Amino acid sequence: MFTELFENIIEPESSGDHHATRDHYSFEIYESDCKFFQKIDPKTMRILVVTGTQAYQIKSNSVTAPFRTFYGRIKKGQDETIFYIPYFKSSSGGKIIAEYKNGKWSLFEDQEYKT
Repeated sequence: MFTELFENIIEPESSGDHHATRDHYSFEIYESDCKFFQKIDPKTMRILVVTGTQAYQIKSNSVTAPFRTFYGRIKKGQDETIFYIPYFKSSSGGKIIAEYKNGKWSLFEDQEYKT
């Protein structure tokens, strides 16, 4: 259920590149310690997911950080159907609010800051 949620979150990011699954030399890199995010298998893009420890090692050994987005661990809301996922991109961040209703996810983005 939560792995499907993360797939729904990142799939729109690949919508501009229609050949992502055929290009064997390009992929998106994500940083996340969330076990559900680490199990995703999106259909429209190739990805590499690294943990925070691995990301730290890569960042300290490279000139620029190759990570597009960081997704944190899922936090449960007061209601059993609402969940919060913190995220950070290069110029913005906040949380994704996910509601699971009638077997489907509804996603809302709450940008807490943007540069």
